[in-house]
Amino acid sequence: EEVEGQEEGKGIEAATGEAAKANAKEYTLVATGEVGTSPRIIVWSPEARGKHEPIVSLCSIEGSHERGVSHLTFSRPQLEGNQMALRLVSVGLDDHHRISVHELVWDSPTIRLDSSPQVRLRCSAASGSERVFGLIDNPFDFDRFVTCGAKHLNFWRVTPYGLEKDSILRRVQETLISGAFLSHDVAVFGCATGRLKVYLRGAETKARPGHYTWSRAGEIAGNSENAINTLFVCERTSDDAPHVVLAGSKDGRVCAWKLESKEPEPGQTIKYVASEQRTHAWVFNGPLWTIDLNDGSAQGAMAVSMLPTSPQGELKNLQTTAIRSICLDTKHGGDTARLLVGTRGCEVFEFEMTNIENQGGGPVSVPRLLVQGHCMGELWGLAVHPKIHEYCTVGDDWTLRIWDSGTHRQKYRSMALPGPARACTYSPDGMTLVVGFGGQTNTSGRGKSQNGLCHVYSLVDVGKGTFELPSICQLRDARQDVSEVKFSPDGKVLAVASNDNSVYLYSVSDTFSLLTKFNKHNSRITHIDFSTDSRYLQTNCGSYERLACQTSNGRQIQCQSEELESIEWETQTCVVDAAVRGVWTACPNSTNVTGIDRLKGHDVDEAPVLAVSDDHGSVRLFRYPCTEVNGHHYHEYIGHSACISTIRWGCGQNDADYLAKMAKIQAEAEGEGEAVEYDSDEEETILQYLYTTGARDRCIFQWVHEGEAMPDDLDLEEPGSPTEEGEFGKAHREASDKGEDSLLVGSIGLDSGGDEFMAVKPWLGAIKEPTELPKANRDEALKTLYGEQKKFADQHKNLSVEIHSGVKGSGGAYRVGRKEGDGPDLNLPAISESLQATRFGVNKTLVHRSKSSKAPDNDGLELEWIHGYQGQENHDNVRYVKRDPKDDVGKGIGYHAAAVGIVLHRANNAD
Repeated sequence: EEVEGQEEGKGIEAATGEAAKANAKEYTLVATGEVGTSPRIIVWSPEARGKHEPIVSLCSIEGSHERGVSHLTFSRPQLEGNQMALRLVSVGLDDHHRISVHELVWDSPTIRLDSSPQVRLRCSAASGSERVFGLIDNPFDFDRFVTCGAKHLNFWRVTPYGLEKDSILRRVQETLISGAFLSHDVAVFGCATGRLKVYLRGAETKARPGHYTWSRAGEIAGNSENAINTLFVCERTSDDAPHVVLAGSKDGRVCAWKLESKEPEPGQTIKYVASEQRTHAWVFNGPLWTIDLNDGSAQGAMAVSMLPTSPQGELKNLQTTAIRSICLDTKHGGDTARLLVGTRGCEVFEFEMTNIENQGGGPVSVPRLLVQGHCMGELWGLAVHPKIHEYCTVGDDWTLRIWDSGTHRQKYRSMALPGPARACTYSPDGMTLVVGFGGQTNTSGRGKSQNGLCHVYSLVDVGKGTFELPSICQLRDARQDVSEVKFSPDGKVLAVASNDNSVYLYSVSDTFSLLTKFNKHNSRITHIDFSTDSRYLQTNCGSYERLACQTSNGRQIQCQSEELESIEWETQTCVVDAAVRGVWTACPNSTNVTGIDRLKGHDVDEAPVLAVSDDHGSVRLFRYPCTEVNGHHYHEYIGHSACISTIRWGCGQNDADYLAKMAKIQAEAEGEGEAVEYDSDEEETILQYLYTTGARDRCIFQWVHEGEAMPDDLDLEEPGSPTEEGEFGKAHREASDKGEDSLLVGSIGLDSGGDEFMAVKPWLGAIKEPTELPKANRDEALKTLYGEQKKFADQHKNLSVEIHSGVKGSGGAYRVGRKEGDGPDLNLPAISESLQATRFGVNKTLVHRSKSSKAPDNDGLELEWIHGYQGQENHDNVRYVKRDPKDDVGKGIGYHAAAVGIVLHRANNAD
């Protein structure tokens, strides 16, 4: 929910006249609510202090709700004495749908974005057992708001004694989903049946001051029989102008209706119920214009949508074009306006509008697609192209999507799959893509038959427009869901891991015929890695077991054998391995490591970095290898709302030879003759991306990492010790839980050209610099240790046992001593202490392969882009906001995805 207004407030304008209006500064506040055992409400402003300054939260509210926050709404600001007050109403997800009213008070006559307000709970009450679908603030009355839902409608009023309800003349018999106020005594509501209804406030009850009775005053069959999910009231140009209401419905249509209060004309067929307190009724005229997202014309939304043209299975029944949010910006200039439309298919469109208050108005050009993402079930499949900045995702929404890391968009329209998918991978040459099928939401007959199936697609003939990859073959050996697929480094073997506890190995050259099957695990396969020479495969399973086998015949290799220890692995995605055992101790209790991936340095002196994800939504960076149980530190980043399903490093730079090859193939297919030539000798900047996917939030995070050189000199320090600021890996998390500056935002300068939007990071979760562990010279450390050991051994030569003397100790054992005259005097305790001290120092400094166990030197992981939008469970959650202090509201849009509040702002003011 967001609030807009004048920072000086209504009271100041009335007191100071036109001077206050001229100096008034427009602002936007945003409130976002969480889902969880202890949900918080965070109030923040998308307006930055400067162009590259971070945005911080103003306050954090917690303790008022259980399970989650379903609805939020702001009141209009009100000046109370010398303090500015603002109310925030929220509804919880508990069984009684509790309503809480909080007051945000600034000790100044204006709302200050540079200071936190005082937050106090004004009142709270249980709404009832019926599900709440809408929470609407009355912008004309500071003390009133409305809740509506399953067969109920409540007009609430905040009193000094708590919350009270107004009366309704007739009991509501249908479900109301959305609503909006036209004036202080007129409200319009959208129903699940597709009807629009108007309610009027009657006279005040004499016996109960402030109590009113509401009655229905008009209705119409709005956007057909589909539910009205959202309503938006357009700002009137004058007090005499009619009200224009935009209604977004489940069938993918946005209709504009003109509401007028007048006597019905003779013979008028519009159905209405007149209020008993009024002599006239409200009638609907229109629709004035309609936008149909299902329109397949060149000017329609389907022309720019990235959803499949022919969706399959459950995606076809999802109604992806259902409208979930609409917002109109009339301050664009002249008679034009901009319209934001969010859909259930997790897409956000922007339309250029004209003449919105009259018949025949509507969009004037092809809409722009601003946000896109997976829209159903969970998201698990992620594969990175080995040659260029490109990656692929597959999910439970029966779609395959290929993304461009540079443009932050899909390269092609989504491809419809025959079922939900959980894994995908590119071949080493980038010309083949394999997709493994399975998923929890796979309940339909056709989709369920795809469980365990793998499709091999060719990328040779990939073209523009409709994205349909030809299938080379299908692999049907796995009996349950496919959990992972991966090619060997030489591209000759394909490994398919399944939930049936087996890994199937296929020969690529022999048309993907089955080579062998490795089935020694007792649980589902979770991760697999090939060796550098493609001869071996290591696997992890759900019972945290690590096994290895030969790829040629599936013969198992003993875990403690020298053969296994000598193998060098091409990738490191297995979470159970001696080289990564230190990452587990860094995770809090009850946290499970869901994925890891190793980044090899592009230079000899560049330190390898290990990226680790867990089921609480955190990303951690370690120095690789991470072998010490208690001796490794890390950088932590947060943003995902729950389990991170997959984490992968991208390639460092585009391969010019591959691009030239693909350009030639495309030119030949289109008959254009010569293809564009690429200079392979041209040096390209290495840009290292890290990609993460959220299982339940269905979001794709694109991070940028800057490489680092191995440090030369580091101070000696005991591993695992806390710093003066607190224990490593916890400082930021604790600050986030307390709501102290938990939203860290900075704009990103991504020049994508034209009138495009850019990402702003409202949650950059990098923790403080952790304690650093030293890097030592391996040879020097060993030399020191061997020297002390030799010294100790030489002393032993001067010792002898005087067994010939027959002298026994008190315990009956012979006493040990030194023969007189055999060498110099010895100080055995001093020698032993010296050896122990040397061994302790070496253990602190000596790390396998001469790598340091400290965290990477630079905190260089930066959240660059997020693909996704919460369009399934929420509505009315996309709004025009103000981004830059010098701009007006409408220069950016605000929405939320995963555990992140996002602001997209325009790169320039082209139009």
